[in-house]
Amino acid sequence: MVGDQKSEARVYLRRSETKQEMSLQDQLKTALGRAAEVGVTIQATLADVEHMQAHHLRRYKDLYLDDGLKGDDLERPAFQQMCQELQSSDTVGWLFCVRRDRLGRPQDIGSFEMALTEARFAQNGITLVFSDQIITPADMERELFSRVLISSVEYKGAGDFLVQHAERVITAQQRLAREGWWTGGKPLYGFARYEFPPNGGPPLKLERGVGTRSAGHHVKVLPDRDDPVRFIALKAMIAWWRQGLGFGAIATRLNKLGVPSPDAGNTRTENGVPHAVSGLWQVNTVKNILFNPRIAGLQDYGRRSEGRLRRTSRSGPRQLASAERKHKGRGKKRRAKLKLNAVEDRIQREAGFEPLIPHEEWLTLVERSRRRGATQEGRRRPKQVQRYAFGTRVFDQTDGCGHPLYGKMRDGKPEYMCGRYMKSRRTECNSNSVDGEQLTRFTLATLREQVSKVGGREAIRRRIEELARGEAERPDDPNELARTALEAKAAEIRQKLDQAPRIILEVKNSSLIKALEKRYAEDERELIATEAAIAKLPPPADRQVSDIDSEVEAALVLFDEIERLADVPTATEAIHTMLERIGLRIGLYFEEGRKGTRPVRKVVRGILALGDYPLPVPLYGEPRVLPAAALDPSLRDRLAAELEAADAGHPGAAAPTIDSGACCRDGHGHAQQVSEVAARRRDDVPVDAADPPAHGDGQESRPTGTVPEGIVPSRAQLELAAAGLEPATPGL
Repeated sequence: MVGDQKSEARVYLRRSETKQEMSLQDQLKTALGRAAEVGVTIQATLADVEHMQAHHLRRYKDLYLDDGLKGDDLERPAFQQMCQELQSSDTVGWLFCVRRDRLGRPQDIGSFEMALTEARFAQNGITLVFSDQIITPADMERELFSRVLISSVEYKGAGDFLVQHAERVITAQQRLAREGWWTGGKPLYGFARYEFPPNGGPPLKLERGVGTRSAGHHVKVLPDRDDPVRFIALKAMIAWWRQGLGFGAIATRLNKLGVPSPDAGNTRTENGVPHAVSGLWQVNTVKNILFNPRIAGLQDYGRRSEGRLRRTSRSGPRQLASAERKHKGRGKKRRAKLKLNAVEDRIQREAGFEPLIPHEEWLTLVERSRRRGATQEGRRRPKQVQRYAFGTRVFDQTDGCGHPLYGKMRDGKPEYMCGRYMKSRRTECNSNSVDGEQLTRFTLATLREQVSKVGGREAIRRRIEELARGEAERPDDPNELARTALEAKAAEIRQKLDQAPRIILEVKNSSLIKALEKRYAEDERELIATEAAIAKLPPPADRQVSDIDSEVEAALVLFDEIERLADVPTATEAIHTMLERIGLRIGLYFEEGRKGTRPVRKVVRGILALGDYPLPVPLYGEPRVLPAAALDPSLRDRLAAELEAADAGHPGAAAPTIDSGACCRDGHGHAQQVSEVAARRRDDVPVDAADPPAHGDGQESRPTGTVPEGIVPSRAQLELAAAGLEPATPGL
């Protein structure tokens, strides 16, 4: 049944989430069983699936895998790669997939497109094998129209399943919301989920990460009064908010007290690099908690719409409007445009507990906070990386920091400051900063100097030509020795694995049997790693000697660009593009110094890395997390004391205290004089000057204590005006 030319097979596996009925391993088992029935060999095992998941591989041996990707996304990486191979391969003749809905759940015209994709496979001699049917190229050629029609209908049914599922979910969530039950998601900070049985018995608290699927049981989110820290911290946040403190001031107090943020201990991925969350409070974290109506005893369902197929409305599930269908990203990041729903499309009702703050007072505080931040509300901070020549290219190496230095404008000039220091609200690392113009001039001069040291452009041309001609004239694959050694190693391991079962059966000693079984498992893992190393080796490249001159000229263009830009250090966008092409990264080390009579942080040394050469400290450095298990035992008592002081109208121990006329310094060591009232209440301001934008937007910060025209002044600002005092200096 298998031809001589197209005897290879491929298997496509997909799941959209881990809770699916058929796992990836079950899908492969079905494919292997079908392959045995038709006499086709598939180069894959169940261990290969685990290997692909562990190493995030899309293709390995005869397997293609899209893990955690929705079926309506027809741009899935592994699916697209498989389609390209099957429509052009001269050796692959079989495709195994458990069902059509694994290949895709297309929407609208996508059903017909998927049917045509199957037809293209058949035109290239591919036999499609599903769990319930086999479609040969001869079948497709003989019954093309009917086959395309049938597969279109099946794909449409698979796509309609997603739509129907979305409608069922929205309908069920709206019913639960109207009855006052929780509809899913993480509970608000200081709250917990409680499961209520159908017989009216006492509720059961559900710990974080524990779900429930008990029939007739429903969940409510109530204040977690048993939490030793979170509930008291939430009440303290509300009390400080009532006092008039801004979100930045509240975050600073929580950090000074050592209260972990809601996501402390979790992992976040930035720029493709996973790292631990710092555990520090940020302005938006505090804002999102205090702006949540649940603290005022109100449950609000349907505030935002972000579904890709159906969305909520007052009359139930609705289709997306044309303006909402702008998909962003691919794979797991693929989503439609988010929209805030009108109040009449939401479901609001009492949450079933005594509010932590009266609803009317909560509305007043929300309105006050919005008035104070009216000039900044909803304003995006533009990430104009090209505006800064070294955006995402310079890193703080001091004391194992590893964080990027973010670009911002200072006195009209670019400056780069440690991102960890900025994002932690000056509680971690130091105010390590470097002048952007000086860094640009120094780096370009260094690159030019390195080019001159090797003899200039002509010397580089000769060296590149020698390397290119040597590779072009080399008869063997440059990776041949490595490939041969790895294949020999793999063959040796396979031989050991083949002999192991017979040896184990002959052994009578139980301890020796366990040792042999352990060795067998180690050999299996070593074989998987060896085969993965073979798969990563690049294929041999065929290069013609006649193309060498054009390749050399193309390579030299980069050196010409360095020479040209060295004389134009203000061409930031062109410099940024050039540095990106050569993969340049700069690591800087800082230490204490003095400028005149004042202390400053200054650069003492640095390192330039090109291409794949790593910097000494990895990106984001070592994890710096405040785990919940390491909490100070006295934290609850200190929080309770802060809450008592706030209720009594006192500033509390965590409030900033500076003596009248005392000398302070900002992040750059500048001496500043601060009045007593300004120092005591300097956190009560509309914009927090200690929270500069991560990438800078070229806008000058508004001085602390000043109020734009049309904005109601805060209590602290009225105190300043009544006392005839100047506002506190920005950057304090």
